[in-house]
This record gives sequence, C-alpha cells and structure tokens, in this order.
Amino acid sequence: MTDHPDWETLLHFGCEGAGMTVQGRRRPDGAWELQLASDSMTFDANDDEAWTSTTRPIASLAEAFEGCRDCFGAMVPVEPVHEAFRAEMRAVIEQLAPRTGGPAYELWVDRNYQRWLDAC
Repeated sequence: MTDHPDWETLLHFGCEGAGMTVQGRRRPDGAWELQLASDSMTFDANDDEAWTSTTRPIASLAEAFEGCRDCFGAMVPVEPVHEAFRAEMRAVIEQLAPRTGGPAYELWVDRNYQRWLDAC
C-alpha cells in the first residue's frame, strides 16, 4: 500500500487476496478527511501474481465498503478501529452483516462477527 505519512490509519481490513486501509487526517476545522487505500491481487495469463494499489477519497467508513456487501462476511479487521470511528463502524457492521445462510454467513457467525466487535 502506498505510504501516506501525514494520514492516520483508522481501519485496516481485508480478506484473502485483498486489503484495504481507511486513512484519515484532521482538517483545521476539526472535521476528518478520509481516503481508502487498497491492494488487490490478480493472476496474469501465466498464473503469476499481480498486485494493484489504489488510493481514493471517501466521505465515510460506509463508502469504504461499497461493492463489498456480498463478501463482507469474509472480511476481517487487521487491527482495532480508531476510537473516533468505533460507533460509526458498529453501524456499518450491522448494516452489512450477512443475514442468510451460505459460506459467507457461516464464516461470519463462526469467527468474523466477534472479530469486528472486538476491533470496535
């Protein structure tokens, strides 16, 4: 992931083959400016690993998970959520938590739900 020394890590999460970090910094007015830095792995035609890194601004923690609704149950936090964002992250967890059967739901119930709660 691209190193951004003037940004704090607010949340770092991932699953096999991908990782995302929500970074933030306080503006002079006290509000947070957020960005999402992500790494993902794909395979080329020769089955060699290829990694892609991107960074883009986001407006909220929820926006970091757009496009991840179907796989959220398999994601795990890598470190505790920044204390200023724990309540917001709990709301995101409740919104995105898998609600039906299947592998993602089973993984969620067995392990990942508690990991997210512990991180918040």
